[in-house]
Amino acid sequence: MNISVKKINESSTDPINDYFGLDKVGENVYKTRKIRTRITSNIAYGGQIFTNAISAAEETVVDEMSPHSCHSYFIKIANDLSPLHFHVEKIRDGKSFCTRFVKAIQNNDIVATAQVSFHRKENTPFIHQETMPVVPEPESLSNTHDYGESVIAMVESGKKVIESKYLNKMLHVLVSDRRHLFETRPVDPEQHFCLKKYSPPVKHFIWVKSLFPLGDNPKLHRAMLNYISDSSLASAGYLGHLSNGFYPSMVVSLDHNIYIHQDKFNAEEWILYETYSTAANNSRVMAHGKFWSRSGILLASTVQECLVREDLKPKK
Repeated sequence: MNISVKKINESSTDPINDYFGLDKVGENVYKTRKIRTRITSNIAYGGQIFTNAISAAEETVVDEMSPHSCHSYFIKIANDLSPLHFHVEKIRDGKSFCTRFVKAIQNNDIVATAQVSFHRKENTPFIHQETMPVVPEPESLSNTHDYGESVIAMVESGKKVIESKYLNKMLHVLVSDRRHLFETRPVDPEQHFCLKKYSPPVKHFIWVKSLFPLGDNPKLHRAMLNYISDSSLASAGYLGHLSNGFYPSMVVSLDHNIYIHQDKFNAEEWILYETYSTAANNSRVMAHGKFWSRSGILLASTVQECLVREDLKPKK
């Protein structure tokens, strides 16, 4: 089956600077340099909006303060036809905590908001965390593109059949998108590509790491983690339903939240992203995620609610 995928023309010689960098254009106002879109449309990637909002807030606090949580809402769809402006409001500057409220504005419309809290590092009286799940090492796994291309080759040669036209298109979209800033290696690629039937709640595990050098600036490593956090979180709640014949007409993030437990880590090294869904009802999916360092340290936790509507048109 030949699937047509509309490709958005996009090139960048310095993607980290283009997508993570912001230009100051006013008092506590920052503008995007380049906007990452979905491969099939000009809709802006929510993970970049989320990342840029936190980065804009970081520009207004002292270096001793690090973000420990961000709660954001996606209000309207943004695109890459004009820059996004991030307006930062200083809610509070305390000795231990600072709070910022950020509005992402495009063409005079608020498309997203974020409240970011910063914390000065303290000596803690105790430390505890969950135990990292035991999964195969990333070196033993195929990356998303290589595995997807092998599946497409089997489908085209007749060795494998994927009956769902939607899943066929999704497979081609995932494989054809070569603009990623990070590499992904799913622990269970058949689950990742919905090549086997299963029903949520089921946990998903994906190894991720930056494809580009980030240097020794902790802000860039945090930005990469923030950027990755929106990439596969919502899908944990609906991929299993796709494998059982569900067809979505709309999949959009309603909100996105992160809790950063470690202010310093290396996003150039492999990090395990564990995602799972706890509930789905009234066309809304609740998803949770955890970022684990390879040494077993819980780096950050994520939470997201996503709108997933069914395509009620006749299926072919």
